[in-house]
Amino acid sequence: DPQERLQNLAVFSLYGYTKKYFPQFSQVNFTWGPFTNPNFIVIHHSLTEDGQTLSWQPIRRYHMKTLGYKDISYHYGIELVNDQYEIHKGRMDDQEGAHCLGFNQDSLGICVVGNFNVAPLAPAQLALLVKLSRSLMNIYGIKLANVLGHYETYERRGVWIEKTCPGKAFLMPDFRKML
Repeated sequence: DPQERLQNLAVFSLYGYTKKYFPQFSQVNFTWGPFTNPNFIVIHHSLTEDGQTLSWQPIRRYHMKTLGYKDISYHYGIELVNDQYEIHKGRMDDQEGAHCLGFNQDSLGICVVGNFNVAPLAPAQLALLVKLSRSLMNIYGIKLANVLGHYETYERRGVWIEKTCPGKAFLMPDFRKML
């Protein structure tokens, strides 16, 4: 299947690129494994338009069928369903995520469905993200400084910032003040 070969090439190329240019991550564990002590929360956006249709299951299918993951990359998702924002469960909290290179083994990933390069989160969406983040911080003893936007993890790893995730209109310093 040509599409499958292209997808395998993309995964192989990403791994080769990482191994060549970021040797400190060449031994990254790409296996599915348990972890029990999350020290970080990493916030993402789906970079998709959020309508009033359910996007969480298509994201899960894409991660599993196209990317070959065992489950969706994230532990939680927030999206608009009908007229209300809802929290969706992804991977179990004691399972390693696949959402952020170098942080998967000790972080919980939250994906907010939408494109926040274009517009900020809706107030109700932001309120739910604050509520979920506070809850996870309390449950796991995660420090405020360890609640990061995906783009902030690049600096922590000492590598070039290649993404704006969770979006240019999502200001992490302002978000942390709400926590």
